[in-house]
Amino acid sequence: MTPTASAAIVVRLDLDLTTVGIQDSVSINVGENRSVQAIIELTDTSSLSNYNFSVSYDDVALDFVSGSDDAPPAYTIDNPSLLISSEDDAGSALIDLIDGATLPGLGLAAPNQFVVAEFQLGAEMESPGAQLLPGVGGLGNAFFDNGNVDVTNEVQFFGGTIEITAVPEPSSIAFISASLGAFALRRRLALNKHVDNVS
Repeated sequence: MTPTASAAIVVRLDLDLTTVGIQDSVSINVGENRSVQAIIELTDTSSLSNYNFSVSYDDVALDFVSGSDDAPPAYTIDNPSLLISSEDDAGSALIDLIDGATLPGLGLAAPNQFVVAEFQLGAEMESPGAQLLPGVGGLGNAFFDNGNVDVTNEVQFFGGTIEITAVPEPSSIAFISASLGAFALRRRLALNKHVDNVS
């Protein structure tokens, strides 16, 4: 369930692009890749001429595959759109350079919701809940409204969780199938023997 926001500017992560609405949790298998979108929502009377933030992720369970931050058309002053994976001073893995900018007064205004980045993560190992947290670490967060006022402290960030499960090896599946088949055959023979004895 997506938490309710109380701020006028909200950053969320959508972890399941195949389901309608913003999904803050998903389950995948080891070896799968998952596309994630970073979304900014503007409500009330908010506006945004500049944004910059990072997303921290569990680099033991997840591997950064690729990503881009193709800013909406209103944001014409943009760094290269290729996202990078880095590490902050505390050793946290980050997806960096999610940013976009325009001249003050020309940014998007509320009500609005727009995708600011999409990236792929690969599931490396089992995890009951690999965390993704926007607005943590990196070069810091920076959000300015259309009046060129720093509104960074007014932004609310919502992360997400990816549950990663192991996929049984094909030999394990074959062994389980054969065992179930042998059990069913044995049961059937026992039932036939019982029916023959009753008759």
